[in-house]
Amino acid sequence: MYFSTRNTLAAAATFVLAAAVIVLLFVFSRASFDGLIGRILGWFSLLKRYGDFNQGLLGLGPIVYYLSFCGVFVFLAIRMIEKRRWA
Repeated sequence: MYFSTRNTLAAAATFVLAAAVIVLLFVFSRASFDGLIGRILGWFSLLKRYGDFNQGLLGLGPIVYYLSFCGVFVFLAIRMIEKRRWA
């Protein structure tokens, strides 16, 4: 999906404004950004959620996570098969 605008000045101003807001947020709240990438990757980690199953705990959260994970990849596989069929 591509977004386009006829007014390049408006697009450039929007980009500069968004970049300035991100830089200001990063500078003034640096403590909240510490370990942000690690927290994001930890949330998506399959092994972290598998630890509950390994200990014999069946929680609703990890079950829903694994079913969602499987569902997303089954959906993507179906889309790829359909794409190749019509290509």
